[in-house]
Amino acid sequence: MSAVGSILTSLEREEQYELSEKRMRQIAQKKAAT
Repeated sequence: MSAVGSILTSLEREEQYELSEKRMRQIAQKKAAT
C-alpha cells in the first residue's frame, strides 16, 4: 500500500514540476515578446 502511495505521490510531483516548467516557459516567452 505504501509503495503504491509513494508512486502516486512521485507522479503528482512530476506533474507539478511539468506544470511549473510550462508556466516558467510561458512567462519567459511573454518577457521576450515585450
